Amino acid sequence: MKLIQPPLHVLLAFAIFLIFLGGPQIVGIALGNIGGILLVRDLNAPSQLNKQRLVYAKNCLILSTNLVPERATIQRALGYVVFLEGDMEEALYIWRKTPGSEVWLLSRGITAYRLSAYEEARLWLDTTTQVKPDLGKAWYYLGLSYNKLEQPEKAWEALRLAEEQADSQPIISSIYHSQGDLLADTSAGLPEALRLYDMALDADRFIEAWRRRDAYYAQGEVLLQLGQYDEAIQSFQAVLALYNDHYWARVRLGRAIWLASGSLEDAERYYLEAIDLNPSEKSAYRWLALTYQEAGQIQEATIVYRKVLEIDPEDKMALEFLGEAP
Repeated sequence: MKLIQPPLHVLLAFAIFLIFLGGPQIVGIALGNIGGILLVRDLNAPSQLNKQRLVYAKNCLILSTNLVPERATIQRALGYVVFLEGDMEEALYIWRKTPGSEVWLLSRGITAYRLSAYEEARLWLDTTTQVKPDLGKAWYYLGLSYNKLEQPEKAWEALRLAEEQADSQPIISSIYHSQGDLLADTSAGLPEALRLYDMALDADRFIEAWRRRDAYYAQGEVLLQLGQYDEAIQSFQAVLALYNDHYWARVRLGRAIWLASGSLEDAERYYLEAIDLNPSEKSAYRWLALTYQEAGQIQEATIVYRKVLEIDPEDKMALEFLGEAP
């Protein structure tokens, strides 16, 4: 059903009528609700902006804020209307003077991030930091968004600013962890990444509990790459202590054990446990086949490489071993 939007003079007449019934506060709240109803579609789908509806919403909200200026929700909605009109400076002015605006903006940014809408998340989170520059959580999620958008320099700067904020202490481990992830992509950054992962785990203040598990896993990966195999084993075991069904921790633990001790039996056990967890994933088969190959058990390696090709007929490593590469 098409929404009927009365002219502004009709709304004003209705408002005057309500004044006689219940006073200006009731009118202000009613107009705020009308403005919110008109705005809600644009709030959820700003790409489908209806300019006429936006004008009606803005008029209602302006009248409402004049009648009930203490209503923060109405002020925030008015800020959003101005934002949709493209006047960021005015929107920031409204949001900065309205209590709770940063919480609302941050919530929208985090929601967008969790929905993998990273550019939208970046927009909301950047706006949040302009409204309240000392909000560490906003800088943290902004850093994560920049990382997803493959802008590592901006991600690092946002995470650095997150670390500097006083309110970041309850999430400081997540900040260190994310900084470590940015550095772990290059061999030159591995030692510093390891230091940051160690700091994250020592502080043990993660924004979400599962990130502690991921920090142990990341720590193990770096230790493995640095050739510190015994320490890597401890990290991957810590992952399994927190989440016993972690596929990749078993795969990497198998590799670390093989490189540390040459124990084929122990390495094989973890590879097979990973295969039991996810038999349709080829990675555990590949590492098991490579370990058989390195151990000189060519027949066993051949059998497992053929299993890899059943899952992925174009796997280069298996094709090369079997002499079937094009």
